Amino acid sequence: MTQEERELISSLGTTCYLNITNLLIFGFFYGVAMLGILIAIWLLKIKNWREPKAIQLLCCMIIVFISTGRMVVFSLNTLMQIKLGIVEEISDVLAPDIVIAGDIDIFCTTMIVMVGDFVICWRAWVLLPQDKFWRFGLVIIMVGNIGVNIANIVLGTLVNTSTKESLLDWISIAFSLLSNTVATGLVAWKAWAHYCIMREALIWRKSHVRKTLLLLVESGALFLAIQLFALTGAILFTAEGTSASLTIPAIEQISSTLCIVFAALYPIAIIVLIHSNNSPVVETFQLTAQLPTPSVM
Repeated sequence: MTQEERELISSLGTTCYLNITNLLIFGFFYGVAMLGILIAIWLLKIKNWREPKAIQLLCCMIIVFISTGRMVVFSLNTLMQIKLGIVEEISDVLAPDIVIAGDIDIFCTTMIVMVGDFVICWRAWVLLPQDKFWRFGLVIIMVGNIGVNIANIVLGTLVNTSTKESLLDWISIAFSLLSNTVATGLVAWKAWAHYCIMREALIWRKSHVRKTLLLLVESGALFLAIQLFALTGAILFTAEGTSASLTIPAIEQISSTLCIVFAALYPIAIIVLIHSNNSPVVETFQLTAQLPTPSVM
């Protein structure tokens, strides 16, 4: 066995190891997401498709179909890579089936992230009915986010990036991080304004710790941390390229998988929180709907 063959086998083993690890992670959270989807659909109880809740149900359905498609494609892609390395002759040239599966995976992944970002921005949009400046800002950020992600899909399908991540890969993560950061800040600010109103009205409620934890989930603090982790991994892998050791590709792929699954879970969590009456800022509509919202500028 030559040195080149050893390197190819080692590369195959590394790829299979990372793919199977990512498949297990995605499969576990896929099951969690499906459970959350069922709960969200039960809570929505759509009677008329003209209701605003119909858009939320549509987002849930999109997440179901795309996540299922991604799960199937990623599983088949992993099996095809193992077959290519063990059954067939090892080659540096990717098989057409693997290339097609990779393109579909890129599309599904990007769509999951964009739907998640849409729900995140929508949540902040609903809480700011009188703040046209921030609403306009959310629209601009979301349009830019969609544009970058579409460009990433096109580049990923037209250009072979198997040896090095495209610059747009981490730029798309950065745009998603930006939209989540702005939306998170606006939701947190609205929650704080609501708390101040309740304090002035001498309305005190129990279980502040529970509401604080729910607020952390709803405002996306955990999702922000995961996105930062994914962005760091993508930048490191882009900088290292083919010379990267096993550690950096593992960090990049695992962080990317976590970012994808939480991009699907986070909007589901928002919908469940809203319609299960456990959202700590739902009362904002009831107590501040008739009150002028102070400008954050």
